[in-house]
Amino acid sequence: MALITEHGDANVTQAGIFTQNSTASFIIKFFDIDGAPYDPSDITIEILDPADTVVKTITSAIKIEDGVFTTDYKIVIDATIGVWTFRYTFVSHTTTGDETRTIDEAFVVTETSTESAINAQSQRIVLRSYLETLIRQFQRIPAKAEQVIWRGRNRTVADLNWENWNQVAGVKVHRNNNLITSGFEIDYVKGRITFDTALERTDIVDVSYNFRWFSDDDIDHYIQSGVNRLNYYPPVTGYNVGTVEGMWMTTVAYGAAIDAIRTVIMDLMHQEPQIVFGGPDIAQKLMDVLDGQKKNYEEDVKTALDLKKYGNYHNLLAMSITPEFTLPGGRSRWFRMLFK
Repeated sequence: MALITEHGDANVTQAGIFTQNSTASFIIKFFDIDGAPYDPSDITIEILDPADTVVKTITSAIKIEDGVFTTDYKIVIDATIGVWTFRYTFVSHTTTGDETRTIDEAFVVTETSTESAINAQSQRIVLRSYLETLIRQFQRIPAKAEQVIWRGRNRTVADLNWENWNQVAGVKVHRNNNLITSGFEIDYVKGRITFDTALERTDIVDVSYNFRWFSDDDIDHYIQSGVNRLNYYPPVTGYNVGTVEGMWMTTVAYGAAIDAIRTVIMDLMHQEPQIVFGGPDIAQKLMDVLDGQKKNYEEDVKTALDLKKYGNYHNLLAMSITPEFTLPGGRSRWFRMLFK
């Protein structure tokens, strides 16, 4: 059993919206504030409907690798439409003792959709997971002892420099160098802490957290860009996220990673992102490494797309006509047919 210095909540990956009569797949990732994975114990999962009634209890989440667990839930055809809850309780083993945590994540159930819509949802999850693997180092970035930025004079709401915090890493809040664990609420999406009561002007508050460079919207945008790159390369096709054939999934993911890396390289030209990665010198070295990685992906994508003309013509009608020039009068008959 591994001990960690600070427990985390957990980071749940899912599409967010599911349809009736489909299977919702969830992946739970546990890692500490430095991004190192760990395995908690006694993981219990509950699925609650919009009326907060527990409709399913799961005690056997499947371990994929260290710190990564998955489970499925079959949504029945007459499931209540609305906001559901994915609740998970677990025990993390820290150097200061065992701690039990319970976390709620929301997901939405909509009306039964067409098979194509369900396929699109399923493939989006696969592509998201693939892309997240390719850019994993930018989705688990630690920020240590960062001083808060107060929103207003009453000193109750404080922002941090970066949004999209990973719940899995946990959050350490220090007030005058003393760790505090209550008296505040955390907005993991906006990177914001709201205190129950106003703090003194002499109080110094710093926060340690772990954040993602790219939001879910960013990830979806890069995936769509990868699909578009596949479509406009000759022969032009009409794929969308739900219809991309399996043979092109890696090409789409690599194309998405190219755009994501471009974004990081552009961001590292600015001072604040450079500080996150250790300063201007280290940032420059990182940019060089990323540029080489991007070129490797570009070469792989180009190689794959050059073979596209030999594959299936998705949603296209192909016609091949061979004039019989070799027969007597063949050429003249061919042109009379064209222009009559």
